[in-house]
Amino acid sequence: MSAQTYIGILDGDGNVWGVRIPDLPGAYGGGATADEAIASAAEAARIFTTDCRAKGIPIPAPRPLDAIHLEIERGERAVPIQVDSLPAC
Repeated sequence: MSAQTYIGILDGDGNVWGVRIPDLPGAYGGGATADEAIASAAEAARIFTTDCRAKGIPIPAPRPLDAIHLEIERGERAVPIQVDSLPAC
């Protein structure tokens, strides 16, 4: 197993926060704080990659920030999403 870092896009205010991971379609996280949303997104990424592996689907490689920056809208920011349990391909 190896670790990978994906770029998540964090948005929120007050007690409603969300993170989407553009390289992992459908992998989202949410929480009452930014930290909770990031942790939730990391778990979603782990589940996403585990499901891909189980189904024999290639796991998308993480793109660097400069490849994702155009997807970040005003008020959003990029955050690292560490996936510690990414199965080796």
